[in-house]
Amino acid sequence: MRFKIETAVSTDVSSIMECISECIQQMRTRSGSSPWDEVYPNRKSVAQEIKIGSVYVVRHQGAAIASICMDEREPANYDEVPWRFREGRTLVLHRLCVHPGYQRLGLGSALVAFADRHAQRLGYGHIRVDAYTGTPHVIGLYRAFGYEPVGYTLTFPRRCLPFECLEKETEATPLYYPFVTRE
Repeated sequence: MRFKIETAVSTDVSSIMECISECIQQMRTRSGSSPWDEVYPNRKSVAQEIKIGSVYVVRHQGAAIASICMDEREPANYDEVPWRFREGRTLVLHRLCVHPGYQRLGLGSALVAFADRHAQRLGYGHIRVDAYTGTPHVIGLYRAFGYEPVGYTLTFPRRCLPFECLEKETEATPLYYPFVTRE
């Protein structure tokens, strides 16, 4: 199967939320907890992020089956993290999500690689992300792409486990970007 990463549009909100819901159920079944719940993320925040163009999706038969949000918003508790890179622009990754029925096809890897190229193309000096320690496979994915752990944050509401904070320096080199389309 061949998939394409595209900028999300307003009609993707429902399938993104369905994908997130399925992932919440899967994580709760596997580890008893999840980085997300019925409060966060929510339709309103996803719709706002789509409106400003920070959400990217992979679709199958018209529905989003994987997504990631990328922007410059850092949660307030990031101030407590001992980040190595403090100079230059920072791209922050949020909510990497792959529908359970489409996991193990390389979609998570494709979205992380896409985020790396996106950061380079737009001149970001580094990328930051936090990953729930209850999802070690996600932490492993980021580490496989060269993201290095710098600390933990414990202050996200309603979460029983900490989040590992990782970052990666990029080479801010504008690149040709043929696999993203805007509608």
